[in-house]
Amino acid sequence: MLRQPHGIRISNTLRVQGNTYENIFVFIPAIYLAGYYLNVIAAMIGSIFIVGRFMYYLAYVTDPSKRAPARVIGYFATALVTVGVGWGNPEPDRAIQVSEKDPM
Repeated sequence: MLRQPHGIRISNTLRVQGNTYENIFVFIPAIYLAGYYLNVIAAMIGSIFIVGRFMYYLAYVTDPSKRAPARVIGYFATALVTVGVGWGNPEPDRAIQVSEKDPM
């Protein structure tokens, strides 16, 4: 691991945290919906996302110029789960089922 001044390492760690927050707002709703239709596949994709984010953290903190492959893994997992939502739903026009009985 490269020796870096303490301030640079903290700055890089905070950038990773911010980037993860930006990605998680897309990933969490998509994995939630994909999990409804594709249980095991969504879990595997979620694992890929977590591993990709951890690799991104390690790459960004040690040498920010080498973070691109890990970033691609995270984006690929997000794209897979987003496509999986549309692919897993057999009836896209009836994505949310409402019961026949009206509770009111």
